[in-house]
Amino acid sequence: MLQHERQNEILNILRSQSSATVEEIAKKIFVSPATARRDVIALEQKGYICRMYGGVMLAEYKNEAVPVRLREDSFSAQKERVARLAAAEIPHGAVVFADGSSTVRRVFKYVEAEGVTVITNNLRLLEDYGQQKNLTFYATGGRYDARNHVLLGEGARRAVREFRADLFLFSSQGLTEEGVFDVSEEETDLRREMLQNAARKIFLCDDSKLGVCKTHRLCTLEEIDRIICNVPLPFTTLQE
Repeated sequence: MLQHERQNEILNILRSQSSATVEEIAKKIFVSPATARRDVIALEQKGYICRMYGGVMLAEYKNEAVPVRLREDSFSAQKERVARLAAAEIPHGAVVFADGSSTVRRVFKYVEAEGVTVITNNLRLLEDYGQQKNLTFYATGGRYDARNHVLLGEGARRAVREFRADLFLFSSQGLTEEGVFDVSEEETDLRREMLQNAARKIFLCDDSKLGVCKTHRLCTLEEIDRIICNVPLPFTTLQE
């Protein structure tokens, strides 16, 4: 297959499923990962696609939420370190809001506290840790987003308003001196409801998010009680 034919095939793959890893692309067009990666770089240079989180998306979707399948394995070691630290912040008997992020989902396999109640829109979290005896889960309800395995919309926001939590654990796509940012308007709106109804707010962040500014600002740094990151933060003392 000629280079331009391979590149057309890559674009067709992304039009049909919106995102893919380089390894998936290589298998589908029957080339080595190295060849697929070169074609992906060429397409990115032409402005047709963008690379993020170890995967590839059409450029027209670059300001939309990155699918969870791409986020899941990216910066895995950093996220695991952050998750372990966050789990230690959950006391016995706490009521916790947990958002739809892949980082927050990892926290609950490390929770040792007993009698913890978790309110979440993260269906992967329910699937993976719903059987742990020290955790009781409530799903928010709302519209199902199959791309990211989360519940969103007014139904989810209305459910959150019915709870008061001791702690809100959340992540997002960007953190700067101006605050926390994301590209998803619906997820940002739901996180705002959780922020307003939680006594303590802890933001979880790996170093790939630092200095990244997206379309929607969720909150300022002053609205957060603590930031847990795998590296020292240069612009705030909230890590202390």
